[in-house]
Amino acid sequence: MSRQIAAISIAVLLMLLSACAKDYREVMHAPIEKFYQGQGYEAARMLLPFVNKSGRDQLLFMMEAGYLLHAADKLEDSTRVLLKAAKIAKVKPISVSK
Repeated sequence: MSRQIAAISIAVLLMLLSACAKDYREVMHAPIEKFYQGQGYEAARMLLPFVNKSGRDQLLFMMEAGYLLHAADKLEDSTRVLLKAAKIAKVKPISVSK
């Protein structure tokens, strides 16, 4: 089940990433490096200012943080973040092309 969630999250993230602004890629550079150094929890913590900031990319940052927390075996935190992201996704129209 968790592998399915991770696979779906990655697929959605890749779709959204292709439509995101340069700012997203710049913000994600350092957390991605931390993740590949085996510091997933620290990588997720680096995204907190963007997770808590309303805006166009908030949902994407929440999904990234949820995945990083999951990869860091912080399952309760991951679930909490991803459920909050799901609530936002239900009420906020998302356009992959904009």
